[in-house]
Amino acid sequence: MFERVTRGKSKLALSIRASLHALASKAVPRTEENPTLAQASKSKDWIHWQEAIGKELDMLKHMQNYDLILRSQVPKGCQILQSKMDLKTKKDAMGRITKRKARLVALGNLEWETIRDTYAPTVNAKTINLMLALSAQERMILYGLDVTGAFLNADIGEAVYIELPERLRPRTTAGEEQVWRLKKTLYGLNRAPKAFYDDMATHLLSHGYKRSPLDPCLFQKITEGRKIIFCVHVDDFAIAATHQVLIDELCRTLELRYQITESDNRESFLGIHILKDKDTLYLSQPGHIAKIIATADIAHITKVTNIPMDPTFNDVYQDDAPCCDQHKYSGLLGMLIYVLRTRPDISYAVNRLATRSTKSTDKDWQALQQVAAYLRTTSHYELVYNTTDPKQRKTASRLHAWSDAAYLTHQDSRSHSGVCFSLGEDTGTFHARSNKQTMVTLSSTEAETYAAVEATKDIVYFRGLLAELGFPQMEPTPLYVDNKSLITLAQQFSGNHKRCKHFLVRINHMIEQVDRHVVYLEHLKGTELRADTLTKAKPNVPFSKDCAELLGKRQRLRTLSV
Repeated sequence: MFERVTRGKSKLALSIRASLHALASKAVPRTEENPTLAQASKSKDWIHWQEAIGKELDMLKHMQNYDLILRSQVPKGCQILQSKMDLKTKKDAMGRITKRKARLVALGNLEWETIRDTYAPTVNAKTINLMLALSAQERMILYGLDVTGAFLNADIGEAVYIELPERLRPRTTAGEEQVWRLKKTLYGLNRAPKAFYDDMATHLLSHGYKRSPLDPCLFQKITEGRKIIFCVHVDDFAIAATHQVLIDELCRTLELRYQITESDNRESFLGIHILKDKDTLYLSQPGHIAKIIATADIAHITKVTNIPMDPTFNDVYQDDAPCCDQHKYSGLLGMLIYVLRTRPDISYAVNRLATRSTKSTDKDWQALQQVAAYLRTTSHYELVYNTTDPKQRKTASRLHAWSDAAYLTHQDSRSHSGVCFSLGEDTGTFHARSNKQTMVTLSSTEAETYAAVEATKDIVYFRGLLAELGFPQMEPTPLYVDNKSLITLAQQFSGNHKRCKHFLVRINHMIEQVDRHVVYLEHLKGTELRADTLTKAKPNVPFSKDCAELLGKRQRLRTLSV
């Protein structure tokens, strides 16, 4: 097992880093949602912020996270870390204010010591969506909870000293300053995330829960045919269970060690709004989309936008083209990337424009605004996971995959891949990926092989996860493609074809998975292929049809036809 090691920091390097941190803190614009302590003290909401700060300090005292000592008592040569009070207005997935949160954060980026093995895993986004799609297919109960003050629970292992912000710094009656000697980890310390994850995982494993070797943040427990599955993202738990008693048992287990906040019929997880209607799940991010619309400055676009990218869009670089604000472009692009979790229909447009992020022009910014305008027009669209018809229960939770490639799409002669996956055919896509290929391919068959091999690697991963969770795939996973030459190569390749020798490894990988009955290739017309819209910009009518396939046809408000 290799350890991740960070380099030691000299005092000169630390002083330079501290100066840069101070400059960055001044440069970062603060809003009413996340003010500095000084700004909050002058705002109309100062009473609410004071209450939040008091709760944070009371919690730290109640959890016995520190001892108060005089500054003069700190051993000579030991560093006293600075800290700050991070203030944030918390909102739900719909954009409504839920509370004001204060968090004392240590400036761990200024630590002197070399910290070993600080890596802490977080759950893979496609694992979360797979679990949600599986819960819809199997009619499982959804539940959510979070650990209060998660990073404040793990033992720190060694003495760390911090000083509070000037406004909150404690003093003795004689006026001498006091500092904190930490007994447990604190937010901002390099070691805090890993310390909490190790503590939480050890606690769960000791109570019979099993951790997935494929995703270390996915846990499960099967007892007499009853199943509970849950993903952990830092301190948030998304839970799916066949019986309520298993959820109650997990809550009791966590309460033995942590203070938790339960949320029955959880409506959101990591900013994703989740609505359960009978046996169907509807996923959306209305609050995040509202932020995108506000950031994109698209009030001047009054025309209804039915497609995210114009099919005639050309991203050829022109030296004399005026450049746009790179910071603003990258910021909006990052927001759009996050919304891809519930809106795979914009995957191609976002990925294509992401290739322009280092040298974006006004034309690129206008294309990015069109994506935002499309989200404004279609803000009611949702990603739909529905239960398979009882008459077709044999195909429930069966993995389906689609792959496609557009040959020589990019200026540097590279092609574009698109792959997507669903549990059952008549349901929304739980994972979609659209990306520029990393190598130049010499034929459309090679480009299609590249995309199909990428899809096959994901198939192996998803089949492994499903098998661990008690839903093994008893039959080969269908991979739908529109290239007959690819199917011929995978089924009848003789091994000595001169035109294929340069991508022989990929062909052999595909043949091996076909021979092992992991995957089988099935031909579909390009117009019927779900992944087709992930490789190119399309006009209104064909795009609407593909969009319905990607998101799921059971939309609540109105159909996807425009």
